[in-house]
Amino acid sequence: MAKVKITREEDGKQVELEVEQDDVLESDTLVTGTSQTQDEGKPKMFSQEEINALLAKERRSSALKINALQGQYDALLKEVEDGKAAAEETAKSQVTELRKGLPENIGALLDKLTYQEQLSWLQDPKNKIEKKTIPELPHAREGEKPKARTETIF
Repeated sequence: MAKVKITREEDGKQVELEVEQDDVLESDTLVTGTSQTQDEGKPKMFSQEEINALLAKERRSSALKINALQGQYDALLKEVEDGKAAAEETAKSQVTELRKGLPENIGALLDKLTYQEQLSWLQDPKNKIEKKTIPELPHAREGEKPKARTETIF
């Protein structure tokens, strides 16, 4: 049982006591702020309609939050995809400029890479392909036949 505060007259004096609810006498008076109900100390019990209303309210607020977050996500995703497409176009134009004059066999190998990978490979100074012209061989003097080389080069 629950305890309650009461004022009781003992030996001609008013004394404030805390007693079990069963021990309250008719001559005792309750101190304000306390009650004799048996619900004291027990949690409030909700009806099924109240529970359903609370859950529906929570569900609606969660749905609104999810919709707001989905909108933010979609906007951010579009921004990232647009940036990626712009970077891809920029890389493509730079790659076509850098690939001019490259041998076909290197171009075939570069085609297997993405544009960003091609661009990084082409911009790397280690991969610089320089065109060198081989000087012509000297001509034989007029009237002389060129001698055949017979020595072996190792």
